[in-house]
Amino acid sequence: MTADPAFPTLHGRPAQGWVNDPNGCSYVDGRYHVFFQYNPDAPTHGAIRWGHMSSTDLVRWRAEPIALVPRPGEPDGFGCWSGCVVDDGGVPTAVYSGVADGTQRSAVLLARGDRDMTVWTQGRTPVAATPDDPLVTHVRDPFVFTAEGRRYAVQGAGHTAGAGRVLVYGCDDLTTWTPLGALLTSDDEVAATVAPANIWECPNLVPFGDRWVLIMSMWRSPTDDALHLDGVRYLVGDLTVGSEGPRFAPVSGGLIDDGPCFYAPQVLRHDGRTLI
Repeated sequence: MTADPAFPTLHGRPAQGWVNDPNGCSYVDGRYHVFFQYNPDAPTHGAIRWGHMSSTDLVRWRAEPIALVPRPGEPDGFGCWSGCVVDDGGVPTAVYSGVADGTQRSAVLLARGDRDMTVWTQGRTPVAATPDDPLVTHVRDPFVFTAEGRRYAVQGAGHTAGAGRVLVYGCDDLTTWTPLGALLTSDDEVAATVAPANIWECPNLVPFGDRWVLIMSMWRSPTDDALHLDGVRYLVGDLTVGSEGPRFAPVSGGLIDDGPCFYAPQVLRHDGRTLI
């Protein structure tokens, strides 16, 4: 407990520093794990690591050692940004956006953990990078899912002066990603109406009932050429897997949150439940 009336008592929170996006929400060997964007050195957004807390009941949380750290001279030297954790043949594996320098161009990196997820080995070889596409200036926030027995990943993408899109990759072998084009673009009328943005961030794609739900966080660029957080939207639709890979066709959608604070949520499916 703490004497600070603003400090939460029912939610995981480190004692100090900067905290934002939840990452790597997972359930392994009887414990829920939540990683998060973290700077333990100061209440400022910089030198981003992956903090880590775990729980058996989603109420009482235990602080765990920092999982991922920026490494000078490596593809994540400028920060270990958002991503997910998957079980890869019994090995907990973090799939995250690494940024090497101030250009903020990201690449997807892997880190392998032990079963307790307290000891991590960060890789040095990117498995996916920002494509050479004039319609795309930003790509980040990998999220891995399975469909029709195959493993895929999506990343949020877009252009500071253009429109959002979600890119999709084949990754049955997590060390070898195959670009499969766009899962969804702003050319889709439903998506453009429900989720107007220059960049779609932190996509989550999960089955829900007999359809799929795509959750995206909105970056918008007003006339001052700065990017602003613009809430979170969901799209409900159908996922088909064809010869070119998965494609998502939304039929409806709506608002999850309209402000800048409930941003970049992450979904965890476990034991018949879908948690966000």
